[in-house]
Order: sequence, then structure tokens, then C-alpha cells
Amino acid sequence: MERGALIFEKLKFFMEEGKLLVSSKSNLFWIERIIDFIDSEFPKNKKFQQMITKLEKLIKEKSYIYQATTNFKENVISILVDLGTAYNLDQTVDFYINLHPKVKEHSLILFKNGHYTQAIFESVKALNNYVKEKAQILDKDLSDAMAKAFNENNPVIKLNDLITRSDKDEQEGFKFLYMGAMKGIRNPKAHENIMQKDKNRTLEYLAFISLLFRRAEEGEIKNEKLE
Repeated sequence: MERGALIFEKLKFFMEEGKLLVSSKSNLFWIERIIDFIDSEFPKNKKFQQMITKLEKLIKEKSYIYQATTNFKENVISILVDLGTAYNLDQTVDFYINLHPKVKEHSLILFKNGHYTQAIFESVKALNNYVKEKAQILDKDLSDAMAKAFNENNPVIKLNDLITRSDKDEQEGFKFLYMGAMKGIRNPKAHENIMQKDKNRTLEYLAFISLLFRRAEEGEIKNEKLE
């Protein structure tokens, strides 16, 4: 069994064990073993060492003796849960995404306040405006503007050198992604009462919009503009 799985198994064991303890002596032994476990697994990690400090405070306050009035077990288990969450986040740090500044500008406050639908809508609306402004497209909007901006045969915004077949395939593919963002994300959320309640799904939408922002930002303006 890999280290991560072993750690979560140990945390689960401590939580289950705590529910069965009755005497103050067994409670003290329980918390001391948890401290030893954290110290041995994460000896130089400041974040986890702070959890030891919290546990040692419970010992100092002798809350393990007066557990009926101090919520001793609940407090210890809460620390174990925090430890598991922190460890899990540490293990997934490689999956962290730094969203494009424009996406954060238009969605961060809305997202934090739980307005997920509006966070997505404002971000994709900003993407539409950004592309139109960069390509100086005044006569078209939304998917039509995207089709014009990223047209694989005569684009306003070039995503690559457009020399090889693969270059043109990429340009065409992203053209459809931009068009799809307008038709499949922007339009439904503007014209229909669609409520997005899933936090993780919202982040997936924002990550997709962020990618489109970055590619548009990196794209070069072709010298000759479309008529």
C-alpha cells in the first residue's frame, strides 16, 4: 500500500478508535499517539506541526479529563480531518491551475459568493469582448465573431504559423472551441434560467475559458484583415 493510502488508513483508525474510548487515561494515550504519528510522518512540515501544537494545547488544558464539557473528542477528530484535507491538498498541488487574470477578474468574487452561473457567464462574456477587441471585429458577435477571428483559411488571429496541415487543423479546431464556448456556454446562460450549483463543474468551465483566453492572447494578428 502506498504512503498516501497508509496515512489515510491511519487517520481513519484514529477516528474510529476515539469513538470507543471512555477513560481519561485512554484519551490521553490516544492523543499522545496521534502527536507521535504526525511528528514522525511530517517532522519538518510547519503546517502539520501546528496541528501538534493544537493537540498539545488540549493536553495542557486537560480537556481529555473533562471531555463531556470540552468537546474533547470532537476537537481531536476535527484536527484529524484538517490534517487529512491538508495532506490531500499537498498531494494534488501539481493539479493547481492559475486561471487567466481576466477570468479571475470577472469571476473570483462571484465564485467566492457562490454565484457560479454568473461567474461562468461573466467570464465567457469577457472572452467574447476580448477576442472582438483584439481582432477589431465590429460587424459580428459571439460565434460568428469567433468564426471570423479564428478562420483557418484567413484568420485575423493566428494561433500558429499555419504552414502544415496540422497547423490548420489546430486553428480550425480551436475556432470550433471558441464558437462552441459562445453557443454552448454563453448563450444558454444568458437566455435561459440555468443554475449551476456544482462548484467543481464551475471550476472546469472557468479552466476551459481560461485556456481560450491564453490562446487568444498568445495569438498573432495577421497583417491582412478580413473584408
